[in-house]
Order: sequence, then C-alpha cells, then structure tokens
Amino acid sequence: MCLFNLCTKIIFVQLFLLYFTPSIFSQTYRSIDVINGLGFEDNKEVKSNAYALLIGTDQYQDFDDLKNPIYDTEGVAEVLKEDYEFEVEILKNPSKTMILNKLRAYKDKLKKYDRFILYIAGHGTYEHRYFNEGFLVTSRTRNEIKDPNYESYLPFYTVKQLTDNFRSRQVMLVVDVCFGGAFNDKITKGRSVYTKNNHLSAPQFLQNQLKERNRFVLSSSRLNPVADGMKGKHSPFAQKFIHSLKINAEDSIVTANDLSSELKTLSSRPILGHFGSYIGSSDFVFKAKSEKISSEILVGAAIKEYVDYLKELPEFRLRQKKLLSPELNQIVIQLQEASQMGNAEASFWLSLLGKRKHGIELSESEINVYADDAITKFTSELENGIDIHIGYLAAIQTEHIKKFTTKSKIQDWYTTATNKNLFMCNLFAGDYSKSIGNFKYAYKFYEQGAEQGNSFCQFELANLKYNNKTSINDLGYETDDYKLWLQKASDNGLQRAKEILFRSTVNK
Repeated sequence: MCLFNLCTKIIFVQLFLLYFTPSIFSQTYRSIDVINGLGFEDNKEVKSNAYALLIGTDQYQDFDDLKNPIYDTEGVAEVLKEDYEFEVEILKNPSKTMILNKLRAYKDKLKKYDRFILYIAGHGTYEHRYFNEGFLVTSRTRNEIKDPNYESYLPFYTVKQLTDNFRSRQVMLVVDVCFGGAFNDKITKGRSVYTKNNHLSAPQFLQNQLKERNRFVLSSSRLNPVADGMKGKHSPFAQKFIHSLKINAEDSIVTANDLSSELKTLSSRPILGHFGSYIGSSDFVFKAKSEKISSEILVGAAIKEYVDYLKELPEFRLRQKKLLSPELNQIVIQLQEASQMGNAEASFWLSLLGKRKHGIELSESEINVYADDAITKFTSELENGIDIHIGYLAAIQTEHIKKFTTKSKIQDWYTTATNKNLFMCNLFAGDYSKSIGNFKYAYKFYEQGAEQGNSFCQFELANLKYNNKTSINDLGYETDDYKLWLQKASDNGLQRAKEILFRSTVNK
C-alpha cells in the first residue's frame, strides 16, 4: 500500500510481523494424525461456528480517499454469508478505537472450535526508520507531519497480538497490501495435509483440522504496490478472491490453500503464510459441510478403485470386448450417484465406461446423455477461465465417445492438461497422438506421465519404444531402455508389465 503517491490506490489489509523459530520450521511436514488427547470424541461431529469481520475504509481526513475498499468488503461478505454460511459483520470507515473495541468483543465471543476471518481494506504504511513497524491507517489517522509519533495509527503488531490471543483454533487474516514482501522473510508458504482425493467426510475433515491451533495470513503482494482498480469494479485482488470463493462454493470442503491456488495468476504474487503461535500444518477451513458423502469424494473414490482394478487385470481380460464384475458394478453405482448430484466429472467417467463396456452396458443415446452433460459443464468452466477438466473434455472425442470439436482444439487442450499434470490426461493424450501416427507427441505425453509415476504411461512408453524403434530413433530418442520403463510399470503394480517380464525371463 502506498500512502505517498507510490500507487494510485491501495487496498490494505494488515500485514503483521510474524515471528518464527527453528523449532517451528522443523514441524513443516509433521502429520496431524500424531496429535492426540485434544478433546475430540472420534465419531462425534464438532460444532464450529464461522465468523468474519470485514473492515473497509475509503474516506480519510489526511490521506487520499480510495474507491473500492467498502465495495470490496461488501462483495467478500456477501459470498462468505450466502455460499459459506459465515456470520459476517462489516465496519465502514471505523476509527482506531472502534476497531480495537470490536476485536476485543470477538475475543470474548469466539469459542475453541470456531473459525474467524479478519478482512481489512484501506490504506496502510510501513515506518522503517524509527519503529520498523507496519501500521493500519484509519479514517481519522493524521499524516506524519501532524502525528510524527504515529499515535493515531493502528500498529499491525497490536492487531496481530489481539487476534493471536483469540481462543478459536483457526484465525485467518486476508491481506491486500502494497510492499507486503517487506515481511517475506517471516512468512512461510502455506502447507496443507489435505488433498481432494482423501476419503474423509466433511465433518471428519473439519474435526481433524481443528485438532491444531493455527494462524493464517493471506497477503496480496510481496515487495510491490497493489492497485485500487476502477470504482465499482473491485481491486484486482478482491475480484480474484471473490471469484475463487464462488467457484469453490459447490465443494463440500474448501480451504485456504484451495483459494490461494486460484490467486497465483495475479501479477502481485499473493502468498499464504502464518503468523503468531501456530502448530503443525493444518489448513484454514472455509467450508466443511455435507449432509451425505459429497460427489467429489464419491468420484475420487470410484476412479481410484477403477484405476486400481485396471492395474491388476491380466492381459487376456483386457482384450475382452466387455468387462463385468461386482467391483466394476460398485464403481458405476458410485459414479451414477455423483452424476445425479450434478457432478460433471462423474458423467464423463460414466460415458467412458459405457463406451468401453466396463461395468455398464449403455446404448449410444444413453452414452450421449452423459457425454453432453460433461461437455456442457466443462465448456462452461473453460468460458469462466477454469481448465481443471480440459483434458477430459478432449478425451470425450479422442476416446470415441462423441465428436464435437476440431483436432486443433484437441491438441491445445491436451497440451494444457498435460502441462498442468491433470489426472490420467497424459495417457489419454499419448493414446490419441499414437493413434494418429504422431509419435513425437505420443512420446512426449507418455514420458511426462511415466516420469510422474503413472504405471500406464510407463507401460505405453516401453511399448512405443519397442514396437516403433526406427521412428522413435529418427526423432532422436533412445529405445534400448524400454525394459527399464517396463520394470517401473511392473514395480508400480501393473499386471500386464509383470506378465511380459515373466514371459521374457521364461523364454530366456
């Protein structure tokens, strides 16, 4: 934030001095499962209320007025209330005393397992000559000439101390501030033990995260200014933050790391870290609610089971025109339930399994229903800048489920998907490239997946090297190492690879 005409506006939300010790750094990768005796009953759902205090200041006595702080806080408050069921409160153009009184009130109000977000938008500054401290500029703060001792400013340290002393296990400060990088040596990157592929229910996940005390800070920049943006358009950071909240709102579990990953494209380079006294590597939970198992968990579990099933299949079974088994039937049931809940990824996998006749026999029209649902929703995601399913969108055509786009788009989509390491997309992209005789791209896609430990890609890379030696050598790639990749596929549990290596040993 730039008070002295260093940037046109600043949306400021406090940056606090963060103190760390070597013993804290040593806990970076510690699992939450080793924390015991913290008062939870294993199967009892914990009661956790969520609160958000949003402070916006755009009118000042001695400093330039800003355009968007109050508008930003109202936008963030709306999505937190409507989509995440936070109890929200907004302070508009408050004084220093009003802010401190409100924080003291929350200290008395919050309970152990509650979650609290403090979002502040406005002016801020950092005085390095005498105080070496950051300050929040309130509506009644005087300039340096009138107040050289900074008595009318609100020190970051004061706010940090107040929020750090809250009883609640989880506190998060959202920081949109110029020159936030001045604290970079005291901010550590956020670390999460959570992945979208876990099999915890939302209540179980929340319970695990609340086993640890943590303090989080999300700042919009490092050592650079942050723009206010056009009036009525939100600041760049607030706009992206609100967008991130909205696109994740349908998930049953949403964390700070989920949201911060969406902010990385901002030129100001936002960073998620910690402040005050924190333990371990839990994540701030914006949302963890589901009346039943979420569609994301159903799909994640079903696809893992499907991939594991294919890995264990002997070669002769894979050659059969259709595969039917109790295991595949259960996978299909899970996917159908998720699809009925509106999950487009489930619709994609059902269309694929239907086309392959794996666990389900569908007519072409039934396959098209699932394919159309996936195409519609994946395309809508792309139009909104979300490309997490772009590889599956391409696979709908390349796996011969339904033709709906051009070859050039397919190539672009697969390139994007494989560069982002999206699940199984290297295999889909490699198979497609090999089918059209483009061994250069087939090699590239298979190799990317193989190096990431995908046993299917390891097998197909070995197969490509062995059966197309001349073409692959002409491209400048080695082929004599095909057995190395075959062995890796075998080591990673691929039954087909084990059988080939066994036959090779017997023949010798």
